[in-house]
Amino acid sequence: MGKSVGIREAIPQFTRLLKEVERGEEIIITRRGVPVALIVPFERAESVKRKLAYLRTVELSAKLQDLAVDAQTLVKEAREDLEAR
Repeated sequence: MGKSVGIREAIPQFTRLLKEVERGEEIIITRRGVPVALIVPFERAESVKRKLAYLRTVELSAKLQDLAVDAQTLVKEAREDLEAR
């Protein structure tokens, strides 16, 4: 992981820390030695979000297969339920 910086130290150095992040570094912000935040390059955060979304989709797909229910059936039943209301 990246370097660790306390909140009090980080505040006056925020511009410098952001420049480090722009160069690809990760900065861990701590409060009393306990990590409370992680500053990472935006592209890396977006990449992690995409990977998590993919993993959630895979997990949901596996759950649906375990239930022997397909997406078309779910959509059809949801539409029928909405029409019945």
